[in-house]
Amino acid sequence: MRRYLLTACSFAILSLAHAAWAGEVGSPTTPSDDQSTAVDAVLVTGEKTSRSLQQTVTSVAVTTAARIERENIQTFYDVVARTANMSETYGKTGFTIRGVSNMNVSGGGTGGLATVYVDGAALPIEAVYGGPLDMWDIGQVEVLRGPQSTLQGRNSLAGAVVIASANPTYTPQFRARVNLASGDERTYAIAGGGPIVADQLAFRASVEKKDSDGFVYNPTLKRDTDALDSLTVRGKLLFTPTALPGLKAMLTYAHSDRDAGYQFTYSRIDTPEYYKHRVDLSGDPNRTNTKTDVLTADIVYKLNDALTLNAIASLNTVNTRAVYDLDFTSVRTSYGARRQDTDTASQELRLNYDGERLKGLIGLFHAKRDAQDLTTSQVNVASRARPWSAP
Repeated sequence: MRRYLLTACSFAILSLAHAAWAGEVGSPTTPSDDQSTAVDAVLVTGEKTSRSLQQTVTSVAVTTAARIERENIQTFYDVVARTANMSETYGKTGFTIRGVSNMNVSGGGTGGLATVYVDGAALPIEAVYGGPLDMWDIGQVEVLRGPQSTLQGRNSLAGAVVIASANPTYTPQFRARVNLASGDERTYAIAGGGPIVADQLAFRASVEKKDSDGFVYNPTLKRDTDALDSLTVRGKLLFTPTALPGLKAMLTYAHSDRDAGYQFTYSRIDTPEYYKHRVDLSGDPNRTNTKTDVLTADIVYKLNDALTLNAIASLNTVNTRAVYDLDFTSVRTSYGARRQDTDTASQELRLNYDGERLKGLIGLFHAKRDAQDLTTSQVNVASRARPWSAP
């Protein structure tokens, strides 16, 4: 089945006055203040503009890079667990914001109620389970709580999640990490970058490889049911030409390949010590493989002190292949497979105004999503024949 989603000419106008109290709260630190207590300002970008956290009226939870490193946050669902009024759904296949699911009100279809943005690209629902949502080399995560339809479109009744990876700098940087955890989990990650042309062109690249045996074993197939094999690669280029002051261009490409257990991983409870020795007797594997590619171009041109023009174009593809067992027995009688391919293209153009007493923006947004969803299954239903006799 092929479905098309087309959103054309979504027009948003936002005009907010500078409140006096906001100016006082966000006032800069004077030179006489104690520098030991000074902290870097947290900027919120999910409202299509850069505004300090203190000046943001919308309910938003921000997880910074410093917190990700300090608390050893590994995945997006670690952020979910630490965010008020937010929780994961069954099997970490999605999330809720203020009790409203990101999926939809009915549990089926494609009418999502919260969109996840990664470096400006809106990911489809399928990527929320197997997409590039690990927190390695991520700069900031914003969770906007409550309806965001004015600036985010119709798929934002619950809210929106804005994830931004670390940007290139003109100072050489390098970092690495090795994690070992239960379930025979092994994670190796590196990231680094620096200038290519001094003050004009810089790059940043990151790689994370994660493997895990999981906790559930299948003696029928002689394999681990929820084993994980994940690879995430990201590259970014920053271009700020000296010949054209005020221009800033960012090109981002990310690839994710995740092979893991099916969305719902079960184990038997009719075996001895089933908590310590978790067993799945399914005759068919329960696996999901998700491949995601995201390409984004973000161009900003500062026209003058008050006006900034911003254009964001993105392409992303999400290919999912899943196989599953329906009766969880060693006999191969009930099983299924699902294939999902989703291509999304979007273009956003906006003009931001930042004056002394007035801030606002005017913008144009266009998106097209092409989705294929093919499902096949065999289900055996036990029945009992009624006795019959001739009249």
